[in-house]
Amino acid sequence: MNRRHLLKAAATGATFTVAGCLHDDGEPENGDGDDDGNDGEGGDAEDVGRTDEGEERQFTWTFEVTRLEAGDDVDEADVEFDRDANEVVVRGTTWGSDLCKTAELDSASILTDVGEEGLRQLHVGVATRDVEDAGDLCAEAIREIDYEATFSFDDEDSYPDSVRIRHDGREVAGAAWDGDTVELDDE
Repeated sequence: MNRRHLLKAAATGATFTVAGCLHDDGEPENGDGDDDGNDGEGGDAEDVGRTDEGEERQFTWTFEVTRLEAGDDVDEADVEFDRDANEVVVRGTTWGSDLCKTAELDSASILTDVGEEGLRQLHVGVATRDVEDAGDLCAEAIREIDYEATFSFDDEDSYPDSVRIRHDGREVAGAAWDGDTVELDDE
C-alpha cells in the first residue's frame, strides 16, 4: 500500500469518526444544520418524527421520536390522562450511549388487580437501539432522546388507573389518573 493511499484512508476515517453516524453515501445523516432537534450531532434526522404503531388486546398505541440531541443521561417522563378520549399520553426523555441511538416502545401491557384496591396499571417500557444503517462508526457521546407515546383504550372499563414507566429496565416514573403520585414498588 502506498503512503498517499494510507494517509487518504486515515484522513477519511478521522472524518467519519468526527461526523458520527453516516449514510451510505458518506454524508452525515444530519449535516444540513437545520434546527430539527439534532443540531448536526451525527444523528438520523429521519428518525425524528418516526411514528410506530401497534395494537394490544385492549388498546392501540403510537410511539414517536420527537428529538435526538447530544446531552446527558436523562431519565424522565410525564403522564397525561384524558378520560374523555380514553387516552393516556406519555412524554419522556431517555438516553443512549452514543450518537447513533434512538428509542422505541419495547413493551406495553395492562396489569390488573394491582395493590390492595385491585387497580388496573399500564406498564410502559421504552428501549434504546441503534438507528437503522448506523454502521460501525458512531460518535461516543450521550444522546438524549425525547419521545411521545399515546395509548388509546377500547372503552372506559379497559382504561388504567395508573401508569408505570421504565427506560431500558430503569424505573422512571409512575402516575395515577387522579393526579396522585404512585409509589413505584418492586415487582
